[in-house]
Amino acid sequence: MQNFRELTIDIALSHKIRNYDEILYEGTRKRNSCVFFSPGYCKKFSPRSKILASWISNGKIIPHPVFCYLCPYYSLRDDEKTVTVDLFDIYMMYRNLKAQIERELQFIENKLAEFSYSTSLALRRRREDLLSFLDDITMKSKILLEIIKMSEKDGY
Repeated sequence: MQNFRELTIDIALSHKIRNYDEILYEGTRKRNSCVFFSPGYCKKFSPRSKILASWISNGKIIPHPVFCYLCPYYSLRDDEKTVTVDLFDIYMMYRNLKAQIERELQFIENKLAEFSYSTSLALRRRREDLLSFLDDITMKSKILLEIIKMSEKDGY
């Protein structure tokens, strides 16, 4: 039954999300290397969480690889705590993070305008890192919005 649910989710999402195969691959890789995924289920999320899951049973969640791709808790230190969230909560986390990054980018832009090129190399590197991170957050936010729309319509 788990494989059937995962296949159903894959079929529905593959038509809505660009580069779906790459996202699925990356999500599977992240899920398999995540400190919270052990043994075979996610111990970070409470079973009451409304996340994109291949299976929820007996108090255990097997997250869908796309959710693992989007997960904001990936690679954090295991604090033994569980969280109860839904997709909208995670979307709001990314929105807040995006606003913080945009403020820092504005600060860096102002500093770059004040300094000469040689003294601002570290600032330029930080700016490039933040722009890359901002692109990643923007893409994840778009995917989350698409999944939220689908889940409201189709009951995923």
